[in-house]
Amino acid sequence: MRVRTQSKKYSIWAMTLTGAFAILGQVTTVAAQTNHALSSAQSADLGEAERITRQAEQLYNRQDYDAVIPLQKRVLTLREQFLSPHHPDVASSVYTLAHIYERQGNYSEAKPLDQKFLAVA
Repeated sequence: MRVRTQSKKYSIWAMTLTGAFAILGQVTTVAAQTNHALSSAQSADLGEAERITRQAEQLYNRQDYDAVIPLQKRVLTLREQFLSPHHPDVASSVYTLAHIYERQGNYSEAKPLDQKFLAVA
């Protein structure tokens, strides 16, 4: 029964993350359109974050979590550097990284990110 519960929990997380990736693409587009104060270099870095996110999504779908983590860390770093701490893209990046650690069973890494997500969101 416990295995079934864990499987169901992971299934819900997978659906949530898939939805977060879909929303993230839409939010990034809106943010890019509304954030006119960014320099061209900053916009390029945020564009890089979007490209890395797409690459990370492909790796996540293959369950290559070890490869996803450094990519998601880079995305989070770029977004924190150029966006406000409460920007939806920052929140999504924090959430995604926490979720990946949870999928690996690395709860000690996930917990502070979960707390950060609650503070950012």
